[in-house]
Amino acid sequence: MIGQLLGPVSQLAGTWLNGKVEEKAGVIILLVRLVTLGGGKAALSKQLEEQIARAKEKNIDISDLYYSEDQGEDAWYLVGDWRPPKKGDLKFGDGRTKQEIKNRIRWAEASKVADENDVEYGDLDGLASVKKFVELRKRIREKTNDESFDV
Repeated sequence: MIGQLLGPVSQLAGTWLNGKVEEKAGVIILLVRLVTLGGGKAALSKQLEEQIARAKEKNIDISDLYYSEDQGEDAWYLVGDWRPPKKGDLKFGDGRTKQEIKNRIRWAEASKVADENDVEYGDLDGLASVKKFVELRKRIREKTNDESFDV
């Protein structure tokens, strides 16, 4: 039943001969995983670049998301080509950085609307990014009587 739901690749992977999965199925699964992961990484990198460009366009400071100085000396490590972060490298992975930039853009746009509508939001600085935005959006909706407001 699961093979029918997931398609031909899963049907091949589910084929068992004397307790062993066919070699062809294993190769196919490996190739599908590599293509999927490679495509996902490329798409994420492109989305990150787009968010960085939007932040620069809107004059949003994201400099704190990068290392400001080298974080150690290069050395040989057992984990392969890993090296300590250098000045200008991202502090976090692409996904987290992209989301952080997106949150900052949303916050900047919402705070601009809040300023235009005299909505108080100075007390929200201590909250996490998403919680801040949700609360500010709620206040803007209450003040403007517009339940469709969103950025």
